Order: sequence, then structure tokens, then C-alpha cells
Amino acid sequence: MTPRSTNARANNQFKQRLRAETAILPTVESEVRLLHTAVDALRRADYDRAEKIFRSVLVDSPENPDALHGLGIIELHWGRPVEAADLFERAVATGAALGQFFVNLAVALENSGREDEALQILKRGISQHPLEAILHQSLGVFLHNRKQDDKALRSLEHAVRLDPNLARIHRMLADLHFEHKRHDKSLKHFKLNLEQLPGDKHSLARMAYILGTDGKHQEALDLLMPIYEDGIEDPDICNNIGSALIMLGRIDEAEKYILRAQELDPSRWEFNSNVAGLHLHREDLDGAIKVFLRIRERHPDEPRTAVDLGMAYMRQGRSEEAMKEILDVIEDHPDHDPAWTALGILHSNKFEYHKAEEAYRKALEINPLNVHANSNLALTLRNTGDLDDAAFFAHKTVNLAEYAPLLFGNAFQVFHSVCDHGGLADLGNLQELVDGIPAASLGGCIFNLMVHAKDIESARWLASVNRRWAEALEESAARNPLPAPKKRSNHKKPRVGFLSSDLRTHSVGRLIMPLMRNYDRERLDFYGYATWEAVNDPLQMEMRELMNGELRTVSDMSGRDIAEVIRGDEIDILFDLNGHTLGARLDAIPFKPAPVLVTWLGYPFTTGLKDMDYFLLDKRNAPVDHSLMVEKPLLMPETWTTMDEYPDIPITDVLPCERNGYITFGTLNNPYKFTPQMYEAWARVLKAVPDSRLVFVRGEAKSRVFCSNVAIAFSNLGISADRLGFFDNKTEDVYFLDCYNAVDITLDTFPVTGGTTTCDAMWMGVPVVSLIGESHHQRISYSLLGAVGLDELCTSSVDEYVQVAVDLANDVESLKFLRENLRPRLLESSLCDAARFSKSFCDVMEQLARDHDLI
Repeated sequence: MTPRSTNARANNQFKQRLRAETAILPTVESEVRLLHTAVDALRRADYDRAEKIFRSVLVDSPENPDALHGLGIIELHWGRPVEAADLFERAVATGAALGQFFVNLAVALENSGREDEALQILKRGISQHPLEAILHQSLGVFLHNRKQDDKALRSLEHAVRLDPNLARIHRMLADLHFEHKRHDKSLKHFKLNLEQLPGDKHSLARMAYILGTDGKHQEALDLLMPIYEDGIEDPDICNNIGSALIMLGRIDEAEKYILRAQELDPSRWEFNSNVAGLHLHREDLDGAIKVFLRIRERHPDEPRTAVDLGMAYMRQGRSEEAMKEILDVIEDHPDHDPAWTALGILHSNKFEYHKAEEAYRKALEINPLNVHANSNLALTLRNTGDLDDAAFFAHKTVNLAEYAPLLFGNAFQVFHSVCDHGGLADLGNLQELVDGIPAASLGGCIFNLMVHAKDIESARWLASVNRRWAEALEESAARNPLPAPKKRSNHKKPRVGFLSSDLRTHSVGRLIMPLMRNYDRERLDFYGYATWEAVNDPLQMEMRELMNGELRTVSDMSGRDIAEVIRGDEIDILFDLNGHTLGARLDAIPFKPAPVLVTWLGYPFTTGLKDMDYFLLDKRNAPVDHSLMVEKPLLMPETWTTMDEYPDIPITDVLPCERNGYITFGTLNNPYKFTPQMYEAWARVLKAVPDSRLVFVRGEAKSRVFCSNVAIAFSNLGISADRLGFFDNKTEDVYFLDCYNAVDITLDTFPVTGGTTTCDAMWMGVPVVSLIGESHHQRISYSLLGAVGLDELCTSSVDEYVQVAVDLANDVESLKFLRENLRPRLLESSLCDAARFSKSFCDVMEQLARDHDLI
């Protein structure tokens, strides 16, 4: 509680009492003049003179409330709260006390260690002066200081209703709302406080912080810069300007302000930490680590420094040192929830999701409102397949007071996995959200953004997002480049490297195995760089045997170190097989690890990286508008991929529609590809084919949240739940290919089409109806279906898509023909001719090497 004991306030209260006829006991004219003189002396901080006058008044009027109160203020000033309390009590006992007398008595009692009495005095003062706002304000501050914020808020709001112009009342309310993350209300009262106190640095700094956490970094900057330009070099103002510039991606401009904040107050832990943050944003991990080590010398017991240091070690690929730092923090500070959150990140980074989950849950035991632990736990649970809990924590995250748009990515991914399109809409306008977030913070959500690129305009937008992300990576690499490559040896044949987290049992791993088994070792040397350590993985072990070069594990290395390893092997052509997918290490690409860089298979959209020279495609799936890709199309003569032998799963002789009496449409595609526009098209198909069913065969089918979201979406489109089926083949121990024996027609997803699922369906004799777009991600099924001569199933509009699906459902003879002939047709196509594809691949690689003077 703050005492109102300044001279100005004493003067004001005295004047108020002079105006109140009932407030001053009858006294002579000279006594009034003496009191006025004493108050004036108080105002000028002439305490000795004021005390003499007040005591002279008390000689003739021992119970004069103003003299008693004035002496009490002087005693408080001299640090004698016990004596002050005695004087204030005598003033209050006269029965002529104003509300301010009760306030100062409560302050004196509180400073004397008599807190309970102080509280009772404030309540007594309110009972006698219920309309005096200062009493309600003081009670609110008193309660807030004792962590009784709900009661404090009621008192402060009562005070502001009584007197909205009460000094600093709006700042108190703003601060209280700020502490509880009620940003809208906090902003309102900070603005009202600024009307009373223009230029109040505290209010402006906190308003800027609120705007920054809400992603409004330019507004925060606009608020702070005029203060700085007026010559006010407050360390918090400088720090907040620097933080806003960092979030706007203006790192070089931010440096001046971050360093100035540290210079103005070098003792502040957070200012020093932000200097380290500058190094981190520039990917200068060595510089950041040096700063963190210096901070730790000055603040050895500060656990946040050790956590930040551990995270910097992790980013540098020094996972063992990172783990040691975090575990040491946990041992010394077991209740420091950010350390448990960091431990979860370390485990997640190594794909140890169950250990990560344990760490995040421990963090939430300590602090259930830890927004980062909630957010990371949501994504971890999605990765382990616990979608219902993942959805719960995703929704919890976005409803926490500390949630900010910067953190949208994990919830965004989870909502896609459970088809929670309402949750996605609640996140806000996607393009505005993404455009307002620093590129480095987009991370894993870039992959899920692809489903929002549904037309040429939105595809161009996504290409610009990827390019912005890539620019941040390129700028970071440019600050700490690798030395110029040494003179290379003369190779008789090109060295081709494959960088991927999926050199293991994975759909991408399976797609490259036909090439691995069939490439001409006299023409090419193959090297592998696995960013996911897959111990005892059978596919990775086979790859290791098939490559005539090395297969190295680079999972714990920084991007720069990965590039150095690849350079050391003198790779001529390096393939990235991830793009923006889980485990990707695109951070190695700006270091130019090989003379020629190509992306392929993993991500059907541009990486955005200017150093990525090519995208391996075919003439069907290449984008219509090449400006959608930073990379140049590198076209294979027939197909962009090949398939190895499929398991010889029998195809049933009888169509599902013949057994059931109705057509069954189906999909085995990943639900992240589902969109409201796709639902509408599928609902139109179901309405046009009486009694037809639609079955979703996915692991997600065990999630009640997923099934409910999909069923509600179709119900809103007039399709009842009894026409939908959800089947988790893994739980039921049914091989996924065998599930196609229960499907008559596969409805392809859009805008992101199927890939391996389209091949799977054709292998099982099930036709796929697909919608073609202008971008690569909209043309994958078109390439695959076209390779086996099923162009008639590829449509160019939603209306045509619906009509083709309906016509096919009404043509049982065609369904029978495809059931019997599609697999043989596929086997005869270029898609299943691995030897032919591998020869073409060798041809293209040799020509590429010649074009770049590598052989």
C-alpha cells in the first residue's frame, strides 16, 4: 500500500478540510493561519518548521485533527511508523477525520507490522466514508499486496466508479489486469492512465509489451519510438523497442536498442539474456553461448540462464551438453517448470516422444498454466497418436492468458490432425496471422499451410511465406559461412547424396528403395545422410548395404556441421528428401553443401531456398506456373517416381457394392488434407448416389474428437452419421491394403492430393477420382493416374469431380473391369518399372553433372 504522504497531498487535504464547515473544530483565526503555514512548510519539505507549528497548535488544541495528522505524516517521513500510528489514531478518534486520515493510519499500522489492524481501519474508514474513492483504492492495493486479487479488483473498480480521475487508479487497474494476462482490459486502463499522465513510461512500456504478445509488433514500435526520440533513454523502453524490431525481423536495427538497454542497466538479467538472443536470431550460437556463460558467472543461481544455455547447446548439435545443463537445473531447482519444458524439447528433438510427454506433464504439475508446456504437449500427443488429449491441450493452449499468436503453430497442426476446422477458424485470419509472425517462428506449421493453398493466388502467397522463411535461414548462414570449398578431386562418375530424416521405414524410404536396388553403380555413387537415427531399422540397414558410398547419421549436428560433412565427401548432387516435413534439415542448404542441390519426394511445394537449384518432377506434376517454385523443374522423361513390388494382397472377386447393395466411397488419406471445400464436394457425391457410404480408414479413427468433427461437418451438409464409417485398421490388426477390398471408389483429397495412397488404391484395383490444380501439390495424383492411362478420372473443376465420381458409381461394369485390370495395368506401366526409372535417373544425373562441369 502506498502512503499518500507527499506535501502536495497534505496541502490539498488541508484545503479540503478548510472548506468543510464540519471538519474543523471551532478555533481562532490565528490557528487556521498557523495550520496553513505548517502545511505549506510540509509542501516545501521543511519538516522541522512544520513540526514546530503543528506542535504549537496542539498546545492550545490538543485534539486538533489536522495538527495530529500533519505530525503523523512527519513521523512517517522520518521512518517512525509506531509514533505516526499513534498520532493518526488520535486524529481519527476526534470523529472529524477525512478518508485520507484512515488511509495514512492503515499505512502506519502496516509498516508497524499490524496488518490485521490496518485492514480493519480501512474497512472502518469505508463504513464512515463510503463515497471516498481513496479508501476503496487503498483497500484494493492492500488486498493486491496480499495476493487477494479478486477482492482487490472489486475495490479498485468501485474506486474508479466513484472517481475516474483518481490519481493512478487506472494504472493500478491496468497493472492488476496485466498481471493476470487480461490484456484487453489492461490496455483500456493504461490508455485512461495516459490521459491523466501523458508520457507515463510505465504505461507505455507495458502497452507495448501487450501489443507485442498479441503479435502487433509494429503498433508496439509506433508507441515506443516517439518516447525514445524525445530523448528518454529508459532501459525498458530500449529493450522493448529492440524486442519489437527482432519480432519484425529487423535484427540489425534491434541490436542498437538491445545493447543500449544492457548498457543502461547491466545488472538486469533479462537485458543480458536479450543480447544473447540477438546472437541466437543470427544463428551465432557460439556468440550466444559466450553471453550465457558470462550471465551465469554473474547470476550463478538463476535457473533461466542455464535453461537458455542448454537450448543453445541443443541448437548447436551438442545434445549431451544440453542434456547435462537441463538435468543440472532440474536437480538444483526441481520446481522450475521451464527446465522440465526444456527437457521435453530435448527429447522431442530426438523423437523420444514418450519421454518428452513425461517431461511436459511434470512441468504442468508444477505450473498448469505454462503455455509452452501445454503447447508442446499437444503436439507431442499428436505425434504419439493420442489425438483426443492432443486436442484438449491445444484448445487449452489457445485459451491461456499467456497465449500469443506467435504460438499458434502447434495448435494449428493438432487442429488439422483432428479436422477441427472451427478451432482453426478461431485462430484468426490465417494469412494475416502468418504474415505477422517472424519467419523463424513458422517452423513445423509450414507443412500444414499447404492445404490452404487452394488456388493460384493462395499458392503464390504460400510460396512467398516459404521464401520469407528461407531468407531468414539464408541471412543466418551468411553471418557464419563455411570457408570456400577446397579444390575438388576429379570424379569419374557423379557422387549423389540423399539428405533426409526418412532414410528408414517410412513412405519416402520405401519410394527410394526401387532406385537403391536398381541404380547402376558403374555410373553413380550414392551417399546417405540420415537426420533421424533409426537403430536396427531394416530398411535403413538395407540402404546402407546398397549404397556404394557411405550412409552417415548426422542427427545431432548443426546445419553448418552437416554441410561440412557433406562437403567432406565431395558430393556433386545432393537431394533433399524432406522439404518442410518432420526431421527436415533445410538449415544445411544455405551453406551450399554440394555444387548442385535438388529437392524431391518429401514435400510437394517449393522449399523457398534460393540455393535449392532444382525440383525433380515429371511433365504432369510440374506446376503450370513455374513462378510458384524457387527451384527450376528438373524433369524425368516419364514419371517422377517409381514403385517397388507390392505385397501380393488378394483382390476380392466381388465388388463391395455387390456384396452390400450400395456403393462405398473411401479414403485412406491423411486428415490434415481435409478441407471444408472437400467436404462439400464429397457430400454432393453422397447425395447424388442414394444409400452410398463413405468410409475413413485411418489410425485417427480411434479418436472420438476426429470422428465427431468429421461427422458434424457432414451433418451440417445434410449427410447423416449413419452414412459414414470410421475404421482404425491398426487397432483391428487389418493390413491397410486389404481395406481397399471394402471400397468401390476412392475420393481423392484436394487441394493436396494423394501420393502413395493413390498408388495403393490402384494396386488394389480401386479407381481414384482426383481434382487437378495448377501447383505441384495439386497434381501428384494426376501424374500417377496418367501414368496408367486413367486421365479420365482427373478433373479440372469441383463440378466435374462430383460428376465423374457419380458417373463411376453408376457404372458397375467399369468398376468390375478396373477391379480386374488395374493392377496388371499398373505393373505394365513406367510406375512399376524400377529398372527403367533407375536408368532414366542415371541419365538425368549424368547430364546434370555435365551441365555443371562436375565430370
